[in-house]
Amino acid sequence: EALFHLGLCRTLACRSLEYDQTPLDEAKLSLREYILRYPDGALVPDAKDKVREIQDRQASQEFRIAKFYLRNDKPGSARVYLESILREFPETEWARVAEELLVKIDSGK
Repeated sequence: EALFHLGLCRTLACRSLEYDQTPLDEAKLSLREYILRYPDGALVPDAKDKVREIQDRQASQEFRIAKFYLRNDKPGSARVYLESILREFPETEWARVAEELLVKIDSGK
């Protein structure tokens, strides 16, 4: 349970951090380690939910950065972040949105 709670603490510690994703990465790592070590643990469903929540937050941040670059007429830089979403967070809703935006970039719209 300590790994689960460590992951929760790290998640809470970065509630207001927008740029440094390190605490979220560490939280996700702790939660995944808990899931691997204790696959039948009572907190596994909660840990999986938290991992999904963290991934959604991280994908959302990447998407905000991509939109910033698009607003500043830098589609190549936006593409880096959108492709990162597809690669790192393929199961999030943000991946679908990123894919749609990449199609628009490719078509010049």
